[in-house]
Amino acid sequence: MAGSLKNGKDDIAFSVKNSSIKTVLDVGCGYGTYYELFKKFDIKLDKFDAIEVFQDSVFRYNLLNKYDNVYIQ
Repeated sequence: MAGSLKNGKDDIAFSVKNSSIKTVLDVGCGYGTYYELFKKFDIKLDKFDAIEVFQDSVFRYNLLNKYDNVYIQ
């Protein structure tokens, strides 16, 4: 699986943490990059869902325990 670039991730976390955003849909969540990032910055969300295209990734990376809902598309 390809990964995403690390550039700008901390800026995204800072922007989310300092905003009124309470719901996030992580499209193409992979191994849970944004879950790990938001956890690192102690970002609390009301709802954090994910869409993943590879069903095996859902189980390999334990995504069901990271996100509120994981949609396999």
